[in-house]
Amino acid sequence: MPIRATSAGRVASRGCRNRAEFGLHVTAKRVRAKVATGRGRDCSEGLPIMTTQTADTGRHVIVHATRLTAEAFQPYGRVISTARADLTRKDGDFTARLHVSHRVPAVIENINRHMDHSQLFIPLGGAPVVIVVAPPDQPMVGFDPTTIVAFVADGTQAFTFEAGTWHIEPRALVSDTCNLINVQTRGYERHTELIWFAEHHVNVALTIDLAGL
Repeated sequence: MPIRATSAGRVASRGCRNRAEFGLHVTAKRVRAKVATGRGRDCSEGLPIMTTQTADTGRHVIVHATRLTAEAFQPYGRVISTARADLTRKDGDFTARLHVSHRVPAVIENINRHMDHSQLFIPLGGAPVVIVVAPPDQPMVGFDPTTIVAFVADGTQAFTFEAGTWHIEPRALVSDTCNLINVQTRGYERHTELIWFAEHHVNVALTIDLAGL
């Protein structure tokens, strides 16, 4: 059953707001970044598997995280490698900020998206991170939580979220916190949609099998 009602707001930006270069070409119109071509593999390989359960207390969705690959991630964004591509925006300057992310939770409480721009994350220090996303074609009214997928990035992979891709902030996998560079526009809150699952009696649980990655 899709989510029928929605709630927007409660969007908070974290981390330092100071502009920084960090080896990227940051301008008012675009950010140049290296992205993978993703050739030579079956796109279905390694895709996460979603299962749902129904209980008296509400609807339960279980998301199983798998290893991040360029092919599997293609519907949601890009995995950074050797090619180059632009980030896109409707308005607002791009900024590069230091973002401190906390340990991945067992339950995903909300999901959001930015309709005005694509977003780039660059993990620092080689720390693996967990990425939780849903397709950009999912509407805010009628959002289907079974479309949520999760990936584990090994700490060497930068990645983008395309405009409209539902996501949570990348989360630390093996430590309490990890640092990333977050490249996005100023004023993104004006173009953000946010869903809180508890308001719709939906529980989204995340499972990660480290041995299987």
